[in-house]
Amino acid sequence: MTENYKNKIRLNHDEYIGKLTDRILSEKQLFTKQILIITTTLLGILVSLKTGKIVDKCEFISFIMVIGMLGLCILLGVILLYENINILDSALKETSSRKERLLGGDKEDSTLISVPSDKFYGKIKKIYYVSFGLSILSLVFYALISFS
Repeated sequence: MTENYKNKIRLNHDEYIGKLTDRILSEKQLFTKQILIITTTLLGILVSLKTGKIVDKCEFISFIMVIGMLGLCILLGVILLYENINILDSALKETSSRKERLLGGDKEDSTLISVPSDKFYGKIKKIYYVSFGLSILSLVFYALISFS
């Protein structure tokens, strides 16, 4: 294989990987948005349909627990949506840095830009999914207590 042919294959591969990465980021963002819509809607319905004062202490605690878990889920979801902005910002900085290196005479084999994932967002993502699951469970618990 000639060097020109290898470079063409490498560029096509990098372009494919770049498009695939963009698609994955887009799908993750869409999934996060859908969960945010669900939690915001549940929070709105729960607050708006609550009638009168809660007399039972157990019911009150479960109501506060549901509100808190839904609020935490919304907060973490917004932070996760910001992660995409952070990734794009890091990619822009890496592109500028790569441009400077290329103008300086360095040779690079790949056109693909790799932005490492931040560990902070990984932890937030796990807490986000757990808080969503717990908010659903606490909502079921609250429903069982308030309608019994």
